[in-house]
Amino acid sequence: MPDFEKTTNKYYAHWLGTVEIPQNNKVNIIYNPERDSVQKGYSSSMNLYLLYKNKTLNISVGEKGKITADNFVKELDKFDDIEYIKEVLKKYSLNVRHSYKYVFKKLTELDKNNSLLLKDKHLNLYLSFLEIHRNPDDYSWAEEYFLKFIKKEICHGIVVDGLLVCATDAPDMPYMENYVQEIGVNTLEKYRRKGYAKMACISTIKKLISKNICPLWSTSFDNISSHNLAVSAGFEKYCDVLTVSLD
Repeated sequence: MPDFEKTTNKYYAHWLGTVEIPQNNKVNIIYNPERDSVQKGYSSSMNLYLLYKNKTLNISVGEKGKITADNFVKELDKFDDIEYIKEVLKKYSLNVRHSYKYVFKKLTELDKNNSLLLKDKHLNLYLSFLEIHRNPDDYSWAEEYFLKFIKKEICHGIVVDGLLVCATDAPDMPYMENYVQEIGVNTLEKYRRKGYAKMACISTIKKLISKNICPLWSTSFDNISSHNLAVSAGFEKYCDVLTVSLD
């Protein structure tokens, strides 16, 4: 079984560009040229990556964000919470994304779990699910996307009356892809608040642990439903992350 705390620490240290997450100063600035690149699994670069944990702020910047960081960091010497940091960034007209990151703590057991491991034979079920959930005009990408994440043999779904109503997926990981995996989950609106997402996530977590892979969870700070699901599935909040794209 992986050491969840140690592995999670190591994963987010990669984001900063360090071996370990610094805790020596209230504010640490770390130069990381990868901040100027688009990371695997993401659609845009994160030129500023701010990780706030245990009253310590670590700022990872590349060449593109260095001058911007130099301008606002002098105003952070008296910060006392994440909201103060966000207000400083907004003063510089930066579009800030705030997310919560989680560390897995304890496996939750359920008396009843009707989830099934998704396989290639479930493609048509998934396409029907996608049509209801997202109603995309173009399905050309869907089969490749589905076959890609089920190849990892960890994703689970819930089928009700022949309809896939909830499914987890496995986003690409930019670092440590053989050791960590974020969990994504979607449920059709009509079938929410029935415990299906929790069933599918717990089965996915069990499968990850059986493969010696550390489960990860990430969500927008204002997504209360995702936060509650993460906690109920055995995660605890690990840190706040603020990101800024200068593209």
